[in-house]
Amino acid sequence: MCSFYEQPNLFVVGDDKQAIFRFQGASLENFLYFKKSYPSATLISLNNNYRSTQKILDAASSLIAKNAASIDEQNQLQSNMDYPEELIRLIELSDYHAEYYFIADDIKDKIKKIAPREVAVLARNNRDLVALAGVLEQKNISFVVES
Repeated sequence: MCSFYEQPNLFVVGDDKQAIFRFQGASLENFLYFKKSYPSATLISLNNNYRSTQKILDAASSLIAKNAASIDEQNQLQSNMDYPEELIRLIELSDYHAEYYFIADDIKDKIKKIAPREVAVLARNNRDLVALAGVLEQKNISFVVES
């Protein structure tokens, strides 16, 4: 469609730092291909983040910085969240069953301090939550699975 015009009028939106979702068709190669195909395209970087704390953004940036390819290496995201920041914890568990029990216990601790509606577990597919749902039931933790 774009090859019809010598200078096509395009407006493309995307986030190269979220191009890890290959299972949904995202790929950094798409961004690199576009940049190579349209070198005069203006790149507008948005650097305000409303979903993560600064500690999470800084940790993600330090990992992304190790990638060989990137679109906008200068774009440092800034958090616009008012939540108190917690340290990032690295938990090593023996197997996925231990992970489900760890998550359930962590949720149980969290809902002593905050409203249960403030807790969410995200998964690639709902079926990935079936085993966790069993552990939550076992520990009498109410939950809802939504698509």
